[in-house]
Amino acid sequence: MQLLIKGGLYRILFMGFNFLVGLFIAAISGPETFGVISLMVVNAAVFSIISGLGADSAIVWHGASQKLTNEKIFSFTFFSAAFQVILFLIVSLICYKTTSRLLLSQQQHSGFYFYELMYFFGLILIDKYTSLFYASHRMENCNRLLAGVTLVCLIIIILIRYKFLQINLPAFSLLCLTTVVQGGCLFILFHTANSRLRIVRLSTGDLRLLFNFSIVVFIANLVQFFAYRADYWLINYFKGENELGVFSQANRFAQMMWVLPNILAAILIPLIAAPGDAFNEKGLVRLVRVINYLNILAVAAIILIALLSYGVFLPESFSTGFYPLLLMLPGYYFFCMNILLAAFFSSRRLLWVNFIGSALCFIVIILADLLLIPAFGIRGAAIADSIAYSAATIYSIISFMRHSSCSFVDLFRISRTDWSYWLAYKIKGQ
Repeated sequence: MQLLIKGGLYRILFMGFNFLVGLFIAAISGPETFGVISLMVVNAAVFSIISGLGADSAIVWHGASQKLTNEKIFSFTFFSAAFQVILFLIVSLICYKTTSRLLLSQQQHSGFYFYELMYFFGLILIDKYTSLFYASHRMENCNRLLAGVTLVCLIIIILIRYKFLQINLPAFSLLCLTTVVQGGCLFILFHTANSRLRIVRLSTGDLRLLFNFSIVVFIANLVQFFAYRADYWLINYFKGENELGVFSQANRFAQMMWVLPNILAAILIPLIAAPGDAFNEKGLVRLVRVINYLNILAVAAIILIALLSYGVFLPESFSTGFYPLLLMLPGYYFFCMNILLAAFFSSRRLLWVNFIGSALCFIVIILADLLLIPAFGIRGAAIADSIAYSAATIYSIISFMRHSSCSFVDLFRISRTDWSYWLAYKIKGQ
């Protein structure tokens, strides 16, 4: 449990610094350019999911459960990363030759291609080496490094923003350089500590073991991502890049609600999957309840941070995103439970539960977006988010009750023992 607390703390710092990096990049770029950046980030994530075939989840699960040796896990990671980068080079070239538009940013200017390649390569490094660190239960080392590197990048971007550093770099390059530096530092740290690790041949049985797990995760993740980011494409289609930039920044504020649950979920999967199963469903329920309490404070904090950012850091043209942010928050609040419950289902290999939940969320959000975005713009997209995320959470709660001995009341009742339970774990870990 000490691993959970320390790894989660550094991950929160990393996510917080990353959020501030995005905030200052939005301030430098303005709504329209930030809309293009947001489109690039979303399309890169989609391509990463499609080309990755769920490999990252397989790396974490099989590494943490010690189903395969460290050398086999690393070899699988290396080959999957190489495949993704090569596939990106091929597909991006075909896309530009046939449509005269770049694959990720959808721009016609070929000068953006170098930024796209840099960003995607950095993204792959971060994803793969984070998975390797998590698989070996070294979350704290990984997240401490990411937090430190991102803080340095943030300071440099702030100095550039306020002209203390006379460096004339466009917003695209600042984001891409930050991503590459993050991934490169993870690469150096991992191989410094594992200098004797070598690439070995993977047998057919090894590949079957890995892909039997990863393909199901891949399908669920793909559907889930489309559910979470379909509104970006539809806003861009119906309302344009300027509205997308405003919405994506408001969406970044709302996603702060998911920082802690996502961090805990990433750590819980290898923790529950590890031999001995030291973390049971009752511990998960207590964790869900504590997160529910903390997120009430998080809602207030997000609103205050958004008001401060719209009034001080961001150009006035972003301020129309505040009301859509308020409309998003209810759905984002309840979906935090879904994130933690999904980690439980993944660790118990109940992957079909996550897939059905993602499919439900996808169907609801597509229908709601198509109905609401043309008429109400980004406010309609915000309402669609809340409806879809709430529906997915309800399904996860029902599924969790079917696969555990916990009741609906257990997930929501207020208990003083929850805090003493986690405090006891912390003391025991020390």
